[in-house]
Amino acid sequence: MDLSKKKVFIWDLGLQGELAKTIAEKAGTVWYYVPTEMELYPTPLKSFIGKNLEGVERVSTLFPYITQADAVIVPESQLAGIVSLLRHFKLPVAGPSLDYSWLESERWKARLAQDDMGLPVQNSEALQGIDALSQFFDSPAHANWLVKGNGYRGLFDTFPIRSKKDLEPVVNFLTYKLGPFKNTLPFMVEEKLDGLETGYDTISWDKEQVWPSLLSLAAKDECYLAKVCTEQEMPTGYRLMHELLSKNLDGYRFFYSVETITGKDQVPYIIDLTIRIGSPSPLSIYLELYENFAEIICGMALGEKIAPKVRSGVKYAASVNLSLRQDENFTNIEIPEEIRRYVKLVRGCKHQKEYYTCPEWEVAATVLGFGSTMEEALKEAKARSKELHGKGLVDNSGSLDDYYDDIKKAKEIGINF
Repeated sequence: MDLSKKKVFIWDLGLQGELAKTIAEKAGTVWYYVPTEMELYPTPLKSFIGKNLEGVERVSTLFPYITQADAVIVPESQLAGIVSLLRHFKLPVAGPSLDYSWLESERWKARLAQDDMGLPVQNSEALQGIDALSQFFDSPAHANWLVKGNGYRGLFDTFPIRSKKDLEPVVNFLTYKLGPFKNTLPFMVEEKLDGLETGYDTISWDKEQVWPSLLSLAAKDECYLAKVCTEQEMPTGYRLMHELLSKNLDGYRFFYSVETITGKDQVPYIIDLTIRIGSPSPLSIYLELYENFAEIICGMALGEKIAPKVRSGVKYAASVNLSLRQDENFTNIEIPEEIRRYVKLVRGCKHQKEYYTCPEWEVAATVLGFGSTMEEALKEAKARSKELHGKGLVDNSGSLDDYYDDIKKAKEIGINF
């Protein structure tokens, strides 16, 4: 696919400016849009996200750009309604639509769907309201169960309840936040399983699996390790999961990720589905791992299925998320030019040849390493992360060392990295 004369419009929420930069390396024009005019009292902060990134034209409005684009990319599942609307009007758009975005946000409904698909499902229950949640944990049998948001994921992260005392601050916080509507909020609770958290990142195209895919290990949201797998190399449990999910994603032509937990029975149970491009780590890895990433994602909008072309000699990818001690201000990040393409800024921008991360997000950048072996990829990512400098920047590369223990645990349950 020749993109040199194509115009691409990207509608984002601010985390995927590097996606625009990568597409701009091959496309004729790339317009990058992060909405600010939809806020009642907008501030200029979001308008700087993506500003002056190489090859990217930052635009502040939809019209007329979206009507002139050859391809529209809407990568976030929160914008699924936009994708469905654009498809209704026959615009060439890539992204998760309302047909399947609920698999990520509506967790209880997703568990029921997984059961219908024949996928293993842990003990789970749907609850409505703070009082019902509190009553559920009156039973000692529910100690160490997990509480997950169901429909709304911005109020809190998944957390375990070891005893009723653990629930008290949560009840107080949500009661304060929700006021008279405290008993309308939906929750999902589920049994906490013992095992190793792993997953995979992939593409589905009209009920078909796309290979290769990435077998992945995350470390406390700080690091990521991925192995490039053909269909034959993917562990059996994940291969079957990929097959069953893809068969039920009729009309879906986009990326998705699955977080699982696998125990001694070697059966992977889904923890969370991500019906979009996982970010920051999976996206950052895709951008450099697949030499034809721009063609793949534009092909999704244009109806042309393009198989990923992996960089020569690469079997493993590793990433380190550099976080911020405080995220209220712009942070200048010094990036050596020779490693710039292996540093993916989150909410990034450029001003007078200097790179910055925009305020109000805790991750500043993702640093990448690649290799034919796991050791090579980990070594590259760690070395590059130490070359970046910025006030308040936290290097999490020490967590990469945890992978050596995780790899041993994975092998014991039939997952070979």
